[in-house]
Amino acid sequence: MKRLIKLSFLTAALLFCLAFTVTAEERAASNEEIAAVKSGHSTAYSWENSGNHWKLLYLDVKGKSWKYAKDRWVQIGSRFYYFDGEGNAEEGWFRLEGKWYFAEYDSTMRNSETACVVRTGWASISNDRGRYHTFYFATDKDGRPSGMLQGDAGRYDAFTIDGREVYFDDQGYADTRTAPGDVQKFSGKRV
Repeated sequence: MKRLIKLSFLTAALLFCLAFTVTAEERAASNEEIAAVKSGHSTAYSWENSGNHWKLLYLDVKGKSWKYAKDRWVQIGSRFYYFDGEGNAEEGWFRLEGKWYFAEYDSTMRNSETACVVRTGWASISNDRGRYHTFYFATDKDGRPSGMLQGDAGRYDAFTIDGREVYFDDQGYADTRTAPGDVQKFSGKRV
């Protein structure tokens, strides 16, 4: 009987702690926290490693609360990230509004400095078989990612990049005869 009581007590305590942890993450921000962020004495965000994904908790100054970034782009410094509806930072290939993007994978140790950064510019990315293909990820007039360049189905289309005509097929593969040869390589999977 004592064992059952202890087990019940431990279970209740664990459930209480888990419930507190879940609700404690998104919460109201204090006036002191808001003032510290506005004055530059504190950051307005913090990264969280859920074990499978990175999440970003940020201070919504207008809403006076700490929230997870969900279904949105976030820029930190010169880097861009995209967070899905669950608040997970995208990794690898993902599609938004009909356009393809690629976000760098984190390392298997989950400690890569460039984890989840959405690529812009040139990138050579390996496929399932380890073969690299060259892509170009465009930006809009404000420097935000605007998706991979790709031609129409069944043909190569020309795009002008840095004053040079480059041809891309409908998969976004750059014609190696027109693309630069010194493009940075990225793994198409977590390594």
